[in-house]
Amino acid sequence: ELGSSGVIVAALVIVVICLFLVPLPPAILDLLLVTNILVALTLLLKGLFISQPMGLFSFPTILLLTTLFRLALNVSSTRLILLNGDTGVAAAGRVISSFGQFVVQGNFVVGAIIFAVIAIVNFVVIAKGSARVAEVSARFTLDALPGKQLAVDADLRTGNITRDEASERREDLTRESQFFGAMDGAMKFVQGDAIAGLAITFINAVGGIAIGKSRGLSFEEAVNTFGVLTIGDGLVSIIPSLLVSVCAGVVVTHVGSPSNRGSGGEIFVQLLSQPKAIAISAVALLALSLLPGFPFLPFLLVCGGLLLSLVVAKSQANHASIAETIPSLFKDDEDSGVPLDSRSDIKASPVQVLRLEVDSSALGAFLLAGDRSVDDDFNKERSEVYAQRGLLLPELELNLSETFAPGEYRVFLRERLVRQGRISRSERLAVCNTSLAQTINISIGELARHPVSSRPAFWVDKNLHGLRALKKLGVELLTPNEFLVLEVVGAALEDVDSVLGVNEVKTMLESMKLSCSFLLDEVFSTEMISYSEFTDVLRRLAKEHVSIRDLKQI
Repeated sequence: ELGSSGVIVAALVIVVICLFLVPLPPAILDLLLVTNILVALTLLLKGLFISQPMGLFSFPTILLLTTLFRLALNVSSTRLILLNGDTGVAAAGRVISSFGQFVVQGNFVVGAIIFAVIAIVNFVVIAKGSARVAEVSARFTLDALPGKQLAVDADLRTGNITRDEASERREDLTRESQFFGAMDGAMKFVQGDAIAGLAITFINAVGGIAIGKSRGLSFEEAVNTFGVLTIGDGLVSIIPSLLVSVCAGVVVTHVGSPSNRGSGGEIFVQLLSQPKAIAISAVALLALSLLPGFPFLPFLLVCGGLLLSLVVAKSQANHASIAETIPSLFKDDEDSGVPLDSRSDIKASPVQVLRLEVDSSALGAFLLAGDRSVDDDFNKERSEVYAQRGLLLPELELNLSETFAPGEYRVFLRERLVRQGRISRSERLAVCNTSLAQTINISIGELARHPVSSRPAFWVDKNLHGLRALKKLGVELLTPNEFLVLEVVGAALEDVDSVLGVNEVKTMLESMKLSCSFLLDEVFSTEMISYSEFTDVLRRLAKEHVSIRDLKQI
């Protein structure tokens, strides 16, 4: 779709260039002149509605193309006027003749003066003023560009914005500087277009009268015919040029606001923001209308309009104040001076990352008895996990519950129930296939799997006669303590994102400061990579069972 749009624009540019050489029928010229007025009017309205000058960043190119289009139409209309002007005022189409007759009204001098006034206003006032504003804007934008880029870099270093946001802001700054620089040059097109319009109109007037005389027309007939066509052609050209000049002035003089309103909306809001000024102006006009000889009705109508706008502005202000008051009715007592802790009995408690809850009647007493407890076994497995995979598992919290069934246990990961089941303190978990148990002819209990590796396993009674045979065959036998510890470890390894966060990564990096302080400063102080991005990298490696212990190499 974007490619086809580019092809269409390129084709239109080629057609415009051909207009300089190819004669046009009057009907086609009428259609193109109306199109020229429509494009200029659309640009003016677009300039009034955009909230930022960058909302129309292709405007410099549009200025060039519209100027080229108007000049091509001037050349085509001049060709028709000079070649066929002696045949009547309809020689260059109905649009040009209608504009000329409407303005001239039978007096060529009046029409010429009106056209000259419009051309002078367009060139001296609007075009030159807009060009000066564009020049100053381009200079100020380029001067402020280094400071804005340093501000973006500072926000990136402090972490206020991400790397993508910083890249986007740099691109916006580059486009802004290019836009105002291009506008500085594009305004020369507007000035040149105004000058060219005056020159072409003069050529049409002098050349047309001379050609009319050479073709047997009297001086009065030549002026009436070629004068109407010349003034009409000049107006049809100068009015779109005036609209585009005003649009350029609106775009370069508009100052963006946080409300994202266009120039029209900003003008309306700001003029009506001071009702006193409107009321005083209305009273002054009303007093002026009472002077002797002054017409009362025009002043009265304007005063009525001002007072009506005052009522509208006051009504909008009341609606705005109501809209601001309603949310405050439901606002909490944040500004009442009462401390937040005294307004509520709810207090935040830290979330335990790993928690094991077991039956307190039988299983809990068994787990906490003996020389080796669950904490001892967990610390051993924790060290092995760190040595093999580089993951530093959090501390384990062991809670006893009086509501659990005998032998019931539950594993919680950041307050989420991840594993649960029931075991007996008189059983052991044999990690092997049931075919091996059938070979040595021992009775097996409930089928299960290894908590970490998910290898096939089954429960057997600890007093089983064949238990010694399983040990001799190298079968791994897990006690209830070891099984529960592995359940906790397996649950943690299944959800690496919950146990490996930014704080944990910072703790791991702190241990490297003595030996690799320069490397850490080079990577993180220069915002080469953020802590969150580095944490994401470590998480992905851990999920692929890659050891993250060597952080220096990573």
